[in-house]
Amino acid sequence: MPFGAFLADAPTCVLGGIVTILFCSIMVSGIKILGRCPKTVRNHLIMSISLGIGLGVSSVPHMLKGGGNAAFYGGVMEMNMGLVPRSLNCEAGTQVYYSSVYPVGGPFGTYFSSSDLGFNDGFSGMTNASNGFHRGKYLLHPNSWVMSCTEDLSKKAWRTSFLLMFNTPYCVGFIVAMILNLVLPSDEEAADDDTADKSAGTSTASA
Repeated sequence: MPFGAFLADAPTCVLGGIVTILFCSIMVSGIKILGRCPKTVRNHLIMSISLGIGLGVSSVPHMLKGGGNAAFYGGVMEMNMGLVPRSLNCEAGTQVYYSSVYPVGGPFGTYFSSSDLGFNDGFSGMTNASNGFHRGKYLLHPNSWVMSCTEDLSKKAWRTSFLLMFNTPYCVGFIVAMILNLVLPSDEEAADDDTADKSAGTSTASA
């Protein structure tokens, strides 16, 4: 309780400094560990690929989750875009498509001639505050996209878990490094170095 109260009352700048020091300490610890690793081609590949994928996920978070944390249009993109769109969670037969409301899609379809779009029409992530002024931003996607549906809770849980794991740079980098460490064969340079070290130790002992 006292620790939770401290975190709740702490200013944002203090929490930001704590988090910065924490993650920088983790990064420095990782650099120290990497510095003690044998400098082989195998280790070089593992570090390059895992760090590249981790940085890529942090730079392009909407690669897996369509739209990322976009504003008014994010709900539409998350439903239909990305590696695992929300439309995969839909129960069969519950999908409502934009084509059911606007048969002709695209920027020059029936959407522009419609004047009955209000605030509460069930369009996920969209509002019509100016009665037509922003419509050019709304239905630029195919009208075959899913507008809404009833989601299966088990599929939703699996999707959330997958995105939580693979949208976190630390997690996906660790998973990739572990898989590469198991898959890549042993480096010949490391084997040659071990053989040379053993032969040097044998000659020293014999001398």
